[in-house]
Amino acid sequence: MYTTKKILDDAAYPYKEFITDKLIVIDKQEILYRSGDQPDSLRGLSLDGFGIDEAREFKNRDIFDIMQGRLSNSVDAQGYVCTSPKGKNWSHALESEPGVHAIVQKTSENPFLPPGYITSLRQSYTSQFASQELDADIVEFGAGIIDPSWFAVSDAIPRMQAVRFWDLAVSIKTSADYTAGALCSWQDGKIIIHDIIHGKYEYPDLRRLIIQTAAIDGPDTVIAIEEAGQQRGYIDDLKRLPELGQYAIVALKPDGDKLSRAMPWASRAQLGSVVVCRGAWNRPFFDECASFTPDDSHDHDDMIDSVSGAYQYLARNIIAGPLIYTNKMYDKDLKNAA
Repeated sequence: MYTTKKILDDAAYPYKEFITDKLIVIDKQEILYRSGDQPDSLRGLSLDGFGIDEAREFKNRDIFDIMQGRLSNSVDAQGYVCTSPKGKNWSHALESEPGVHAIVQKTSENPFLPPGYITSLRQSYTSQFASQELDADIVEFGAGIIDPSWFAVSDAIPRMQAVRFWDLAVSIKTSADYTAGALCSWQDGKIIIHDIIHGKYEYPDLRRLIIQTAAIDGPDTVIAIEEAGQQRGYIDDLKRLPELGQYAIVALKPDGDKLSRAMPWASRAQLGSVVVCRGAWNRPFFDECASFTPDDSHDHDDMIDSVSGAYQYLARNIIAGPLIYTNKMYDKDLKNAA
């Protein structure tokens, strides 16, 4: 609706707008905007044409069939389906039907994007994911979007400017999903995954584990924790602990979904720029990577999430510029938590 209004405004074309009904009237012609979450609610419409945006979000073609049935008998009646690639779904199957014409527009061909945008974005995607998102290719990922063979494996590497990111999944009374804590650093243009702790914990046990791990990692290692839901309360609790008084504890809000958060470091892994230090955690981590998919069908991706969080912190504070470790940076947070 916003795009339609902007086009009309730019063209100085007169129209009337009724926000509550999501309706625009142009020369007595009505343009309706309706949600497709409940396709059956659209059956009462009579239309001269229709458009479905983000068709990949609909699991089947019910919405298309219902809208097609709403068309008048006019020979000029048309329907438009717009979608970005996500494997071969129902919208791609329409191409084989009579009267259907497919127009493919690659993101990489968009002339309105700023210089260097596509090149920068491509560097943040694995090759297969870039083919889907930028080149409009139909890619069937299945499992294994992150190939374990991409990682270089090394003996222990001394740490510099490291962060331990904790992806918490706990309950005060009972254990919930898996918690993971990834220790990562950025050195000589490479991401080093030094260690990952992984397990199910009740919060009192997890708090003890975080304290013990911090003592091993050392006070020059930042403790970062995902800020989501009740986890803010855990962060405030940890900041009050005298055992962690000399540690920088940072709340980090995740950017995007699980897949988009993993892509930046996974793309670097494909180029050989992610090093995994040997440890008992390697096999579970590699297995998780091998089963990781671009949808929500994977049961456990906690270790991947913890690496994504660590990379997000490093990208903001280390890769983008040097970080000075000082408690003054976190005085405000400590006062708010007190």
